[in-house]
Order: sequence, then structure tokens, then C-alpha cells
Amino acid sequence: MSKRPSILFLTLIIVFLLGYCNAFAQISFTKPTAPPPGHKPMPMPENESFMGYAIESADNFELSTIVIILDPSALPSNGPFRTPEGMLFIGPQRLILTNLKIEKSDNANYDPVKPEGIIPKIKSFKAKIISDIAEAGSMPKIPGKSAEKEPQDQVAKNEVNAKIITKFIDGGRKICVLSGTANYNGKKYELYFNFLPPLPPGYQGPQIPVPQPVK
Repeated sequence: MSKRPSILFLTLIIVFLLGYCNAFAQISFTKPTAPPPGHKPMPMPENESFMGYAIESADNFELSTIVIILDPSALPSNGPFRTPEGMLFIGPQRLILTNLKIEKSDNANYDPVKPEGIIPKIKSFKAKIISDIAEAGSMPKIPGKSAEKEPQDQVAKNEVNAKIITKFIDGGRKICVLSGTANYNGKKYELYFNFLPPLPPGYQGPQIPVPQPVK
């Protein structure tokens, strides 16, 4: 039996695989060289958010989110109640942040089409944690002092301290992540968060059609 059909078949397979690999390579991640024509930059939001994990130990961790007000000095300072300068959510805990000190970036970018990629405004921050709000349907009023009866040396250690670091991922791209620690009521958490870019102006999420009554 001639080997020509087998050689021809093998050649066709190799050609097909090479074509497939080239097609797949075309959809791999590449950095854009410039924004598309007519593109408008996104406005700076009032806060930035990060989501990830608060880790107490290898087998004890919680899903966690943090929200930081970019301009805490603009918050109202008068009145009987203190306005949070940020919130840290660790599992069911809702922790109030005050005395916020932020180091900001001069080259923040929320636009994924730009060559530099997404860069948050915040570079690093520190804040005091003053209380834990119980789960509720609506945010209750927040007193100026913590409601817990804690020793003063323990209250002084209730704080969060974090900074932005860059990591390389597939395709040679860099992404910004938040890394730091949070101490509250004698517990220490290691924080590892992804940056949550703000939604584009006017974006309201997926629209779900309202069910129509059966006639």
C-alpha cells in the first residue's frame, strides 16, 4: 500500500493546526497603541472600590470589599454624626473607616482601551477602624465613637493599611492589585484585592424584562 495518502493526510493536519494556532493567536490579549477615534475619557468618580479576600489564616478567610472616598475633606464635618470616609466589608462585618490618609497617583486611568491599562487613583492609604455595623436593610446613623467597650490600647490598633502593587499576567500585561492588612478587635487580616473600575457614565447594567401578567 502506498504511503502517499498517509503523507498527504498528515500534511493536511499540520496545515490545519498551523492555521488554527494563527487564528487563536489573533484573539490573544494585546495592548492597544491608542484609544479609538472619537473616544471620550471617563470622569473621575467620587470613590474607588476593591474586591478580594481578607485572610486570617490558611483555612480561615472571608470575601471582602473596600470602598475609599477619594476626597474625604469634602465630607460634612459638622453635626452629631460622623460621615464614614470609607467602608471595609469582611464577611458579615461592615467596618467604618475614618482618619483616612491617601497617597494618590498622577496618572490614574479607568479606560481599558488606553495603552497604559487601568490604573486606580489611589496608590496607598491608611485609616482607623472605629466600629462594626450590624447587618441591616438600610445604613443606620453612625455615632462619632465606637460602640464597643474596648481597651484604649486595642482601639488604637484598629486600622487598615494598604497599597497598590502591579502584577504581570498572561500576555505580558500588568494589572494593579491592592495588598495590605486590617486589624480589628484583636484580629489581623491580610488583604488581597482586585481593583473594581467605575462603571461608564450612564451604564445601568443588564436590563431584565418585566414579566407580563397572564391574560
